[in-house]
Amino acid sequence: MHKFLIILLILIGIECNSQNFEGIITYEVKIKNPNLELVSDSLFFLKSQKTYIEKYYYKGNKYKSVATINGEKETELYDPVNQKLYTYNQDEDIASWTDTTKRLNEIIGIKKSEKTIELLDLNCKALAFGLKNGIMFFIYSKKISLDANLFKEHQYNFWFDFLKITNAIPLKIKIQTQFENRTLTAINIERMKLSDKEFKVPKFEQIIESLN
Repeated sequence: MHKFLIILLILIGIECNSQNFEGIITYEVKIKNPNLELVSDSLFFLKSQKTYIEKYYYKGNKYKSVATINGEKETELYDPVNQKLYTYNQDEDIASWTDTTKRLNEIIGIKKSEKTIELLDLNCKALAFGLKNGIMFFIYSKKISLDANLFKEHQYNFWFDFLKITNAIPLKIKIQTQFENRTLTAINIERMKLSDKEFKVPKFEQIIESLN
């Protein structure tokens, strides 16, 4: 009986670790000027902040992010039904959409490190994508898991490419290209049940295709 209870507890632990993460991850985002030769810092940061907070909400095959920039809340909401990513400000009736089945860049190399990195008391691994015009660097923990099969068509920002290798949500992302230099670092992880209403696409007066 004692051995049975031990085995049961082990199986429960394995099952908990393998479940898709549901909840909110808060990131600190740091922005740098990607190309000082093209634009000065004073001009580049005219309508942006060097540092801000962004919260990501995850539930199954749905996600959204809410960033607070210059006192305004900007939301990106993924709709798995039509595979579009909607971007909009909280107080506006206009949104733009991005086709997530398309890539905007090309991966030319992948490097995976087996070295353990600690972040938020979690043992993490690192992964890097060499891109046609830059790099993407990730730190992730298997304990913050997400099934890649939920996002098979999600090519935008190499989301499926990352998930099929890791089956985990990144806790740190660094993007460095000739047009972008951005680092997101997780500062808080909160497991919680989220309502489907969090991921409902609002009704907009106008929706335009993004120029990305």
